[in-house]
Amino acid sequence: MEPISTIIVTALAAGAAAGLTDTAAQAVKDAYAGLKRLIKGRYARAAAGVDVLETDPSSRDLQAFADKQLAASGAADDPEVQKLAQALLDAVEKHSPEAARTIGVDLKDIQAGSMRLADINVQASGPVTGVSASGINVAGDFVIEGVHVSSGIGPAAAPEKPRIKVLFLAANPTDTARLRLGEEVRAIDQALQLARYRDMFDLQQAHAVRAVDLQGLLMRHEPQIVHFSGHGASSGEILFQDDAGRAYPVPPQALANAFSLLVNHIRCVVLNACFSQTQAEAIAQHVDCVVGMSEEIGDKDARAFAAAFYGGLAYGKSVKVAFELGRNQIDLAGLKDVDVPQLLCPNCDPGAVVFLKI
Repeated sequence: MEPISTIIVTALAAGAAAGLTDTAAQAVKDAYAGLKRLIKGRYARAAAGVDVLETDPSSRDLQAFADKQLAASGAADDPEVQKLAQALLDAVEKHSPEAARTIGVDLKDIQAGSMRLADINVQASGPVTGVSASGINVAGDFVIEGVHVSSGIGPAAAPEKPRIKVLFLAANPTDTARLRLGEEVRAIDQALQLARYRDMFDLQQAHAVRAVDLQGLLMRHEPQIVHFSGHGASSGEILFQDDAGRAYPVPPQALANAFSLLVNHIRCVVLNACFSQTQAEAIAQHVDCVVGMSEEIGDKDARAFAAAFYGGLAYGKSVKVAFELGRNQIDLAGLKDVDVPQLLCPNCDPGAVVFLKI
């Protein structure tokens, strides 16, 4: 026997489907309206499930959602709700049977020498008519057998795991030395694409970023990781761009304050810019893990570090291990700035910060 909540959802779906037609009998409309009114008036928690089911009565996901809402609210255990649901099913079956039925096998416009269909599984929220065939031209045998029917209402498909969003911010003001920022983001993207869990990462980018753009970008993308690539001043400021494209230094505390206000999703910030450690220290008061550069870092060194760091994360490694992989990659490449990247995590253990729960 089907669970009571499933039977109620079947009735609601059939009533909603009938209501979408111009020919639905008044008895069906009245029975459906009565069931809806009772559920929504008595069980507010189930109202959303009833309403959303009307948008697409045949959707298994929406049926499953309504099923959960009915069970959780207690509506499924209400004898009066059960009685009205059965009355609605009876009305649909009597006056609008087509709304309550699903065609198990629907064949149209087929030409063949012979045809045999076997072991067909049909999932439906109501009764199944069996087979509908039109425009069939089969010279030989035409056999359909083994049609199995089961309820289409069940647990919703497991939701996809949310992807880890990396927001790459780049600024290379016109009055500063040219950096190969395009190569850096490409190296990061390639490292993610080659990793085992590449489908779990979503790399977003914004270029020629001004300081006034930062808040909007963080709110729009809601990233877990923010990566800045560009220049830093020896006095500790990160250099964004102004409206004319020239360097616009931002005081460390001002930038840290922006992250403190929008820190909800952010767990890691990478400042791949020279002399960015001072800025990293300020941001680390609000964000779990921050990478900064203690002094000047070469363009190649910065790219090597970034690619290995994100490759490590996309293989399921902790921030601590990914950071060490980044420094080791600088060493393996025969570059000199191995000790320049610094990992700052004053409020947590970076070895315990893992973005992918494998």
